[in-house]
Amino acid sequence: MAEDRLYHLAHHDPLTGLANRELFSRLLQQAVVDARRKQKQLAVFFIDLDHFKQINDSMGHHVGDQVLDQVSQRLVAAIRQSDIIARLGGDEFAVLLRDFESPDDMVPLAEKMFKALEKSLQVDNSKFYVGASIGISIYPQDGVTSDVLLRNADAAMYRAKGNDRNTHAFYTDELTRKALQHVQLESELRRALKNAEFELHYQPKYDCRSRQIVGSEALIRWNHPQKGLLMPGAFIAEAEKSDLIIEIGEWVMREACRQNVQWRQQGLNPGKVSVNLSGRQISKYSLVDTVKEVLDATRCQPQWLELEVVERFVMSSPEQALKVFEQIHALGVQFALDDSGIEHSSLVYLKKLPLKILKIDSSFIRDVPEDKNDMAIIQAILAMAKSLGLTTVAEGVEKPEQLAFLLEQGTDLFQGFLLSRPLPAKTFEALLKA
Repeated sequence: MAEDRLYHLAHHDPLTGLANRELFSRLLQQAVVDARRKQKQLAVFFIDLDHFKQINDSMGHHVGDQVLDQVSQRLVAAIRQSDIIARLGGDEFAVLLRDFESPDDMVPLAEKMFKALEKSLQVDNSKFYVGASIGISIYPQDGVTSDVLLRNADAAMYRAKGNDRNTHAFYTDELTRKALQHVQLESELRRALKNAEFELHYQPKYDCRSRQIVGSEALIRWNHPQKGLLMPGAFIAEAEKSDLIIEIGEWVMREACRQNVQWRQQGLNPGKVSVNLSGRQISKYSLVDTVKEVLDATRCQPQWLELEVVERFVMSSPEQALKVFEQIHALGVQFALDDSGIEHSSLVYLKKLPLKILKIDSSFIRDVPEDKNDMAIIQAILAMAKSLGLTTVAEGVEKPEQLAFLLEQGTDLFQGFLLSRPLPAKTFEALLKA
């Protein structure tokens, strides 16, 4: 009995009772040998829970463990008796599937797993909703060894996460190339932080009526040693796939506050500086401590800093965002809602958030005054902002007729190439002096 117990402990996950990574790898190796001999297909599902880390961070690991146990039970109930499921570690699971005719047969099985996770999970008196991203690799076209099949299913899972999560994706050779690029870029970004290769450019914000500078938005740039100056689109999306974005976001906030204070010490009036927040920053309660520490270290007054957040980041975890925003707002820091009107949102939550500024996305401004639909949308956004007592900022203003329309409709502030592109710190300082 003791030997049986030791064998079970060595090959099974102690929390869920499922097979562990070692046992799953062994069973997958055997299945590959059998499939090769019988000239059959087999499939590997790599399952990663969506937003599970937020549960651990906000509620503690004891609650997270109970959620994982319930999730494992639902996944077991969703698979067939001939399938083998394992917990690989953390919130990652794997399933070995055999006895199917076509890879297309995997789609309804994946959908069955999504359906199993639809209903809320009850832990103590709290309810949790957990989605999943599933990557699928097929033997033999996606790999002929167990290691390659599992690795490629993992790569496909990341593709599923990139497709708005709670979905599945099949492996392709292109994913291998992208995975290698991701690893290389992440390594280069860590080096960039260490070697101070980042810098901030500042896009002025103007009062619509006086056309005077009232603030700026801090935008990161990367002085890459080989590729030159890189815009955020070349690296921020990759950084947001890991906690690296938290380190970069903190650097941006610290540098923007430091520079703002320096300008004020020179007798200049740069107004508020806006810093963009990522979803990962918002999902961590340490953001409150980070803001406090940055303000204290740089001697920046809370009213000199403004934090911009995109709607989809708020809506991904509205209750947690509300709690974090209220704590930071209590410090005296204001929030601006970016990309307003282009993302899925809930007015029920938006009205609760301590917002002071509403930004109108440049996609609505671009075709003004030619596109009457865009003009109608802008009017609706402005009317809502006015009724909620919010300051409005129009992005991407490039033509005098766009500014004329925005001014006529009562827009408060604007930014865009009409008066200034984002500028290096020294150039923005000269503009302030002028």
